[in-house]
Amino acid sequence: MAESATRAVIKDGRDPELMNWVKNQKKCVLHRHLEGSVPHRVMWDFQQRGLIPTTFKTFEEMKAAVTVTKPLSDLQEVLDRFTFHELCFATIPMVEEVTREAILDAALVENINKLEFRFSPAYMAKTKKLDWDEMMFAILRGRDAAMTILKEQHNFHMQLGFIAIVSRDLGYAAAQETVDFVKKYREHFCGFDFAAAENALPATDLVPIVEQVKKMRLHLTCHSGEGSSVENIRTMVSLYEPERLGHATKLIEDPELMKQVKAKNILVEANPSSNILTNSVYCYEQHPLQEFYRFGVPVSISDDDGTVFDVNINDEWYYVLSLMKMSKDDLLRMNEMASKHSFI
Repeated sequence: MAESATRAVIKDGRDPELMNWVKNQKKCVLHRHLEGSVPHRVMWDFQQRGLIPTTFKTFEEMKAAVTVTKPLSDLQEVLDRFTFHELCFATIPMVEEVTREAILDAALVENINKLEFRFSPAYMAKTKKLDWDEMMFAILRGRDAAMTILKEQHNFHMQLGFIAIVSRDLGYAAAQETVDFVKKYREHFCGFDFAAAENALPATDLVPIVEQVKKMRLHLTCHSGEGSSVENIRTMVSLYEPERLGHATKLIEDPELMKQVKAKNILVEANPSSNILTNSVYCYEQHPLQEFYRFGVPVSISDDDGTVFDVNINDEWYYVLSLMKMSKDDLLRMNEMASKHSFI
């Protein structure tokens, strides 16, 4: 165990000069879930308008209930917190509003100029059984409204793409339905992902899904080696041949596999705060992204589900600089890697 072990999201006592430098940098974010990016101000507004059945008395009380800022027992306990966020996708107009406001915050608060937003249509629709087509139209309207505001009111140019997710825990039928959905809206997707519980479905069962994805010439990333073993990463790399890996914290346990990932130029989408708060990594100081970077494995920094973990990409950059002792040049180099490995 490291002498220094930061295991919680820390907002106080920051170096203002360093934080200002971080905020001023244009950023590329590859791993961000729309369902976990509902701005807290939007969530509070939904309650005030009677759109969600929560009864929090103050904004602060609500935020404390819907965020994870200290490590929970495991990934599943964190996923259980998504119940509050699911409520914000109860109607088609709410889907549109969340999409618009999440994109605006990414640009205007975080200075992100290249963003890949991923979402699982099966997961997003399940709470209120939303029509998938209407949901997609709402997401596109939200995107278009946000991009117009950014261009006309802020002179801000953002590159934005969507990645469709198969939620493995929802079963094979939902996976096939997701592929069929993406075929229908192929022009609006830049990539495809497999997420949720890694052992919910045998990896071999999803090979036919991967084959269909590759026939569509979609880029592929996979959540792997987050709450499971390094063997899951080895299986994914061998069977699916992804271009990127989400989280992949267990990769550090197998130097030979690291060599293979490096040789194949597979980028690891690192999400430091998420990995600590789900107990995939003990603390910031021990996060393997440092070793991946020094080993030569391509790596990027993202924030996963920012409003669940009460972090954004500015926070993640600051932690990498202040807690992992990596340099500004290292961080800018990783941002370049992210941009080069982007699916947009």
